[in-house]
Amino acid sequence: SCVVNIAVDDMPRTYNWRISMGLAAAPSLLMGIGLAMLPESPRWLLEQGRDAEALAALSGARGETEEESKGEFDAMKRGIEMEKEKQLSISDVMGNGALRRAFLLA
Repeated sequence: SCVVNIAVDDMPRTYNWRISMGLAAAPSLLMGIGLAMLPESPRWLLEQGRDAEALAALSGARGETEEESKGEFDAMKRGIEMEKEKQLSISDVMGNGALRRAFLLA
């Protein structure tokens, strides 16, 4: 940002701040466009109950067939089911000394 401000310093005051703000917004716009093109994650699809799409996304991300990705898919599904069974509350986290320290340090 310092280099941009030096580069636009000689321009009229009505334009230089617009140029520096526009250049600062460019990376955010590129990130937003790239984010819109990303596929949903297999884990998110599983949490939404869209199992067939999750398996297809996982196998596509790994470059494998659906049969080759089935083991990882099943493990991911079991993990999500376990998380749904055991939901931690804030009192569970703050009551456990090790978890409290990790929570407060994060």
